[in-house]
Amino acid sequence: MKKKLHFLFSIILIFASLLATDCAPTKSTQLEAQQKAQRDYQNKDLETLKDLWLATEKYQEREVILQELERRGSYDSLRSCYDMAGWMRSPKSSQDRKNDKIFIVKAFGRLKEQKAVPLLTKLLEDKSLFTTALDALGNIKDPNSAESIFPLLFENDQNVRAQAIHTLGGIGDPRAIGRISLLLADKDPFIRELAEANLKRLGASEEQIKDWKRKAEDLTIDDVFEAKISYEKAPVSYTH
Repeated sequence: MKKKLHFLFSIILIFASLLATDCAPTKSTQLEAQQKAQRDYQNKDLETLKDLWLATEKYQEREVILQELERRGSYDSLRSCYDMAGWMRSPKSSQDRKNDKIFIVKAFGRLKEQKAVPLLTKLLEDKSLFTTALDALGNIKDPNSAESIFPLLFENDQNVRAQAIHTLGGIGDPRAIGRISLLLADKDPFIRELAEANLKRLGASEEQIKDWKRKAEDLTIDDVFEAKISYEKAPVSYTH
């Protein structure tokens, strides 16, 4: 009896597995559907694409539309979608809205879109998007954005300091040298190494860095705090 029940249970499991396989879309089928959608969207104008993006409930479809807008380099359309993502309501989830915004911010960076800089610098105050905005600013490399990034060099979070150093090094604004030189005295060895590497990216010589390292031994926490609160006026740095 037990053997018969075991046999029947095995047969049921096999049929259930086959049924699930037949019903579930394969990766190749999904890829084909996505490619077809991409071809269809290539024939539509920008306004139609925006309307379709706003109307669809599926994030994957919205992402394909955003990819097409990025392919065309349409900043205005992407910015319009970004603004609409801010007020879209259910059934689109808040996570979907966030994902839409993240994609668009990354697209601005990939497009190196200068017109996006004011929005991206404002997003440095948004905890959910500021790391993505920093990456985008690093790709755009607009010196005008550096001023908004300087305060992040003195944040308590090590990851924030690290990303700010890397972004400023990529932007290449020499005004960042004085601020980053202070971080040669950071308590975290990784931050010190990152500061040194990006000082070199910004054009600081080996001799200058050696001199700043020697001065770092005498730098107090009060000096760093002073730099944090006065970066817009007269920032403390080894270069002064």
